[in-house]
Amino acid sequence: MLDFVEQTRLNRRQVLKTVGAGIAATAMAPLLRAEPAAKPPNILMLVADDHRGDALGFLGHPDVKTPNLDALAARGTAFSRAYNMGANNDAVCVPARAMLHTGRNLYRAPEDLAGVVTLGEALQAAGYVTYAAGKWHNGMPGFARSFHAGSTIFFGGMTDHLHAPVQDFTAGANPALTPVREAGKFDAEAFADAAVGFLQQRGKGKRGQPFFLYTAFTTPHDPRTPPDEYARLYDAAKVTLPANYLPRHPFDNGDLNVRDELLLPRPLTPEVVRRELRLYYALITHLDAQVGRILAALNQSDEAANTIVIYTSDHGLAIGSHGLLGKQNLYQPSLSTPLVFVGPGVPRGKRTDAIVLKQDYFPTLCQMIGIKAPQSVEGTSFGDIFTGNAGAARTGMLSGFKTFQRAYCDGRWKYIRYQVNGQKTTQLFDLQADPAETRNLAADAAHAQEIDRLAGLMRDARKQCGDTQAFS
Repeated sequence: MLDFVEQTRLNRRQVLKTVGAGIAATAMAPLLRAEPAAKPPNILMLVADDHRGDALGFLGHPDVKTPNLDALAARGTAFSRAYNMGANNDAVCVPARAMLHTGRNLYRAPEDLAGVVTLGEALQAAGYVTYAAGKWHNGMPGFARSFHAGSTIFFGGMTDHLHAPVQDFTAGANPALTPVREAGKFDAEAFADAAVGFLQQRGKGKRGQPFFLYTAFTTPHDPRTPPDEYARLYDAAKVTLPANYLPRHPFDNGDLNVRDELLLPRPLTPEVVRRELRLYYALITHLDAQVGRILAALNQSDEAANTIVIYTSDHGLAIGSHGLLGKQNLYQPSLSTPLVFVGPGVPRGKRTDAIVLKQDYFPTLCQMIGIKAPQSVEGTSFGDIFTGNAGAARTGMLSGFKTFQRAYCDGRWKYIRYQVNGQKTTQLFDLQADPAETRNLAADAAHAQEIDRLAGLMRDARKQCGDTQAFS
C-alpha cells in the first residue's frame, strides 16, 4: 500500500464530481471526423526525451535515419514549428511534461500536476481506459490520478539505459506499485515491450472503452550509449556539423555551468561534436525502431483506423549548436520538438509551419474526440489546422528560462533578452533569412523599431501568462 493511495482516491472523486460529469454532459459531436465513429478514437501518445525538432529524415535532415517516423509522417500531419515554452529550472523535461499534461503555460503549470485536471483525468471522465509505460517525471500522485494502470514505468529524470529501475502500477480501490526492478534490457526496448503488450491484450479482451496509451521514452537523452548495431550506422567523420556550430557560447547566458554543459570540455571541437552527434543520432534511430514496433502492434489490431497517434518530444537539445550542449537556453534547437499527428480527420502527408506549444496538445485532443476541455486548460487548440478552417493557431510565442532569459518570436523575428549578474544582452534574429540564428541584428540601428515592437509583445505576453519575474 502506498502513501499516496488515499490522496489518489480523494483526487479521483473530486475530479469526477467537479469535472468529469461536466465533460460528459457537454460532449460535442466529433469535430474532425467526417462520419461519426462507433466510439471515440483511441489515443496513442509517444514522447521522446531530448529529440530536437530538426533531427528527422522526413524534414530533410542530411544524416539522421528515421524510417518509421518518416512513414508515420507520410500518413498524417507534421509540424515544423512545435516548441517547448521553456523552463523554470535546469530539469527542463519536468515543466515541459507538466505543460503537456495540464494544458497550462510555463508559469501556471504545477510541476507535480497538483490542483488541476490532467489530460489522463479528463480522458478517464470521458470514458477512456488510461495506461502508461516508460518515463514519468511529475510525481507519483499526479501519475496515480492520470492512469488506471501502467507497466515498466521509470519514475525519474535520467538513468542508465541498460539498468533502468522500473515498476508496474494498478489503480482502482487499492492502488499499488510493484517493487522496483531492472528493466532487463535497453530501456527504450522495455518501454516498447510494455506498450506492445497493452495493445496485444486489447486484442484478446473486451474493447468497449477507447484507450489512452501514453508511452514516454528516456532517449535520446544521455548517457549516449546506443546499441552497437545502431552506432555502426553512423560514421562520425561524415556527420554534418550544425549550421550554427560554435566552439563555445559567445557570452554568459546565465547557465553555462549546468550539468548538461559540463559533459564535454570547451572549446567544443568539430571532431568532438561530430562524435557526440553520431551517438545522438544512433539513439534516435534505435528509438525510431521501437516506435515502429509499437505501430506494427497497433496496425495488427482492428483499432488502428480509429486511433490518433502522436509522436513528439518534451523539448530539443543544442548538442553543438551555439557552442552549447544542453537545453537550458532559448535557441531554436533546444525549444523545438518533433510533432506528428495521424488518425481520424487528420490530413495525410501534410506539413504545417503553425506555431504550436506543449500546452496546446490537451485542448486539441479534446476537440478531436468531441469533448470540452476542462476550465483549467489555457492552451490553444490547433485542431482547425487539420480541417483547413484556419491557419496558424498562434501568431507568436513567449519563452523563458529561469530568471535570466526571455524571448518572443512572431514566426519570423525572434527577440531574446538576457539579464545575468547585472549585465543585459539582446539578440535579434530574422528566422526567415537566418533560421540557424547565426546573425545577431540587435546592434543594427535599422532594426531598432523591430526590437521595440517585439519587446512590447513580450511584455504583454508575460503579463498574460502570469510571468511575474522582474525582467526588463
